[in-house]
Amino acid sequence: MIRIQKSVNNSNMMICEEEFSQTSLQQNQYNQQFSKLAILSQKSSESKQLGYHRYLVNEYINLSKQNLCDETCSVYTQGYSFEEKNLQMRIIIQPHKGFFASFAYQINIIATRQYPYHPLIVQSQKKIFHPNFDQITNNLYLEDLDFQKWNPQTSLYMLILKIKWLFLEPKIDYIPENSHDCCLSYIYDKEDFKRKLNDSQNWVSNTMDQEESQQYHQIQYSIPKNFRATSCLVNRKKRLIGSNYNLPLIMNDYNREKIKLY
Repeated sequence: MIRIQKSVNNSNMMICEEEFSQTSLQQNQYNQQFSKLAILSQKSSESKQLGYHRYLVNEYINLSKQNLCDETCSVYTQGYSFEEKNLQMRIIIQPHKGFFASFAYQINIIATRQYPYHPLIVQSQKKIFHPNFDQITNNLYLEDLDFQKWNPQTSLYMLILKIKWLFLEPKIDYIPENSHDCCLSYIYDKEDFKRKLNDSQNWVSNTMDQEESQQYHQIQYSIPKNFRATSCLVNRKKRLIGSNYNLPLIMNDYNREKIKLY
């Protein structure tokens, strides 16, 4: 009787081991299938995201073929790049009227991984004394870029037009918290605003190191290629000259304006 009971126990243990091995095998197969599905899902989302970025790049390239210049302000495309799966497009805005005239501003338009479900980020390359720009992060505050009011179908063309008009007339009803002093100065004391604006631009140029200055030269020498595609002064000769701060200036034979690049 004891031998029979032992044999029964051994057989039960063998059955349990077989069942355990089968369940573990099924679990491993399930894990492999799940990991494959996760990889496929990740690749699908990445390809979908890349598709959105490609659409933006195509729109950006088409913008470079259009004339974005007028008598009030000129806009030039500056190229694009991918950094950590974020698409960064660069433009240069050169106002011809208002407080911000005689300066050219480098603006970055960034599409993150969450685009188009998250809004684009518009950021100035350097600090700008402007009511609609955050004085710490250099981000642009615009209602269309607010997360709650963001429209995924917003086009680059319309966005650039709105950025362009903000340099001609700032929108004081939608500003960051740390730009209140800038906004008050713009509303109540135009002379003080103009003085602070010029001081801030001189501060930026004076604190620029040699490496950044060299980068500005490299950027500047790439501009004429885009000028031929987008400038309204296509048939005018353009040349580059140096400045006191080792910053390049743009001079054209049409209006002889010296434009500092910031």
